[in-house]
Formats: sequence, C-alpha cells, structure tokens
Amino acid sequence: MSTMDETARDLLKNPVASFTLSEKASDVDSRCGALDAQEPPCARITLMGRVVPIRSRTEQEFAKRALFSKHPAMERWPSGHRFGFYKMDIEEIFFLNEYGGAVPLGVREYLSVQLKNDDAHSGDNDNDSDAKRGDVFISREDVIIAAA
Repeated sequence: MSTMDETARDLLKNPVASFTLSEKASDVDSRCGALDAQEPPCARITLMGRVVPIRSRTEQEFAKRALFSKHPAMERWPSGHRFGFYKMDIEEIFFLNEYGGAVPLGVREYLSVQLKNDDAHSGDNDNDSDAKRGDVFISREDVIIAAA
C-alpha cells in the first residue's frame, strides 16, 4: 500500500481491520454455482486483526517475491509513491459455509491447515524467513497469505 492512499494512513492511526474472502470469487469448483455470493452455502471467511507495516527485512523480501510473482509490473512502479508492505496479525476468524450463522474458527486451527496446492508461493522455500503460515501480506493490488 502507499501512504499516499487514505487506507494506509488510516491503518497507521488505527490498525484494526477485517478482510472477507468469498468462495464465489475463487476459481475453485464449488457448490456456489449460480448462487449469489451472499448466500450462506457459498463459503466466506472473515479475518480480523491488526494491519501493521512489515519491519523485518526477511518478511519484506518474502512479501515482495510473493507479490511480484503475481504482479510483475508492480516492481517497476515509481518509488516516490511510497509503497510499503503490511501484514495482518490475525486475532479472530469467522467462517460461514451454511445457514445458521457464522462460527468462530480458532486462529491456531486455521494456521495449522496443511495446504494441498500453493501455486502462488511455489518455488522458494526460505527457511530463515520470519513469515509464518497464515500471515496476510497486503499490497495495493492483492492480499497474499504466506505459506512459508
């Protein structure tokens, strides 16, 4: 994100945020089909926590590799626009995939899931990285969940 953008400036003052992902937006073959994205059987997850600038050089390098692997043009964006990398330290999670209301999902449980296919982060497996599975790296274009 760029501190030229209100979002980054707001988060620097009050880092509390939530982020919702819908199954409908993915390319996963799911039961959403023709359902509206707001229908409960179309799963969605809300991550809540604090969005903070990434200070660790190792985490910054990890975030850059992940972001630029998906958006290579961003690597050439003007440095004067003060783009920086942020992450969400997840504190709470709600998951909805059926009628009856969202259920809390433990952060530890969420972070312990073994990913079957992680195309976005294939290749480098940096053992000395400070990034943890489940860290959410936020850029102007994307949210990247670390799987290191």
